[in-house]
Amino acid sequence: MKSFADILKKRVRRENSGKIKLDFYTVKKATEDVLVAIFGKIGVKNIQVKLYKDNYIYLKIFKSIWKTEVNLNRGLIISKIQKRLKNKDIKGVRIIR
Repeated sequence: MKSFADILKKRVRRENSGKIKLDFYTVKKATEDVLVAIFGKIGVKNIQVKLYKDNYIYLKIFKSIWKTEVNLNRGLIISKIQKRLKNKDIKGVRIIR
């Protein structure tokens, strides 16, 4: 099994300016790993990564209790994702219905 770092190196693309451009799969994988670390496997079953657009990660949450947990831990989630991806461009997490 490949490590996350190997997958990240393969999937990361650079723009003309040399800035790293992340694709949905890479951001989704990193977000899921962070959610497992914070909330465990039960949290991941109730929180689904739906979209990565304009440097925001959109999450679909199935139960209101998990929506509250995500809102309370939003800063921690974002900082851990940024650290995992080694990229500070991610602006935030948005919740969709």
